[in-house]
Parts: sequence; structure tokens; C-alpha cells
Amino acid sequence: MIYAGPESAFNPSWGSPAGAEAGGPESLARLDAQAEARRQLTVLLADDEEMVRLVLAQALCRAGYNVIAACDGAEAVNLCRGRLDEIDVVVFDLTMPILDGTSLFREIRRVVPRARTLLMSGYSESSTVNDLFEEGLSGFLPKPFSLQQFELEMARVMATGC
Repeated sequence: MIYAGPESAFNPSWGSPAGAEAGGPESLARLDAQAEARRQLTVLLADDEEMVRLVLAQALCRAGYNVIAACDGAEAVNLCRGRLDEIDVVVFDLTMPILDGTSLFREIRRVVPRARTLLMSGYSESSTVNDLFEEGLSGFLPKPFSLQQFELEMARVMATGC
């Protein structure tokens, strides 16, 4: 499923710079510029939990990202192969059916090495997470998390290189 654009409203405070005054022309212009820059970016979101996919996709769209959602690792790989030039960030769960997050991460690194990667997991498999960081993982977010925590980790991942 493909979600696009900020009109998919979810979290109106997403992306607000610290100290921005709501409604001021300068802060609105800055927010518009940030959203426009993100609109150029596409996030591949892979999670087998439908509610997680929907909530995160809405939040990402509201922030101005284009979002392509997959229900498992195999679908994510297929979507990625069909859009190699479009995928900028992959946000994925560790435990998914058909193809798990570790295998998905390694395939993404092989076919789109420039893509940033953000792993989400409800399991604290620190050795797996450490191994993936050594292989180029951009970020990790333990489940459960708030949208604010997701926003902060996405911002950190986007501020870093691949």
C-alpha cells in the first residue's frame, strides 16, 4: 500500500522545530520548507502488525514523507526491488513472517546500500541489534514506543548518513 503527502493527517505537532511559535509566518515558512524537503523522501515501512503500519504511515505522511507500506519482509523486498531509486529510508520490524527483519535488512543493504535503516522491535535481542549496527543499521527503536519517540529517532536517523 502506498501513502503519500501531508494531507493524511495524524500528528499535527510532528516536525515542529524546537522553539517555533505556532502560527507565526516565519515558523510556518520553516515548517513548509521542512515538509517540502521530506516530500522528496520515500520511506518503506515494513511491519506485520496492521495498526502499527497504519499509525506510523499516517505520522510519516503528516510529516511530508512518501510512504510505501509492506506487511512482511518478503513484500518489502519486492517493493524495494521495484523502486530502487525511490527508497530513502526503510523502517522495519525485527520479527515478521516469511522474511524476518534481519534478512530484510541484509537484502536492503545489498540492493539499496544508500538507504537509511531504522529497526523496531519488541524483543531485546541485543546481540542481533549490535550485529546489525556493525553491518550499517542507522537506528533502533524498542517497542513499545510513543509517536514522539518515533519522531525523535526518525529525525536522528535522517540527520546521519546511511
